[in-house]
Amino acid sequence: AAAAGSVDGEAAGFNWKKSVKAQLRAAEGQHLPLKRLRKGTVAACQAHGVSADKAELKATFDKKLAKMAGVETVGDSVRLAKAK
Repeated sequence: AAAAGSVDGEAAGFNWKKSVKAQLRAAEGQHLPLKRLRKGTVAACQAHGVSADKAELKATFDKKLAKMAGVETVGDSVRLAKAK
């Protein structure tokens, strides 16, 4: 497996926020279960050509989601934040 630091470097070309928001916009009611959103985003990242293993990508996803503006995590689901 790749070193933990290499995921961020390799995944830098992948736009996590854009992928997450696109999935939420496409979803009914603009919200998705966290598990489904993570699965879709990790798959999109792999399709983009990032070769890190799924466990590393899931950890990166969780880290990015925690810092992401414009989305809210409520329990086990994620939704787009309402514009103020």
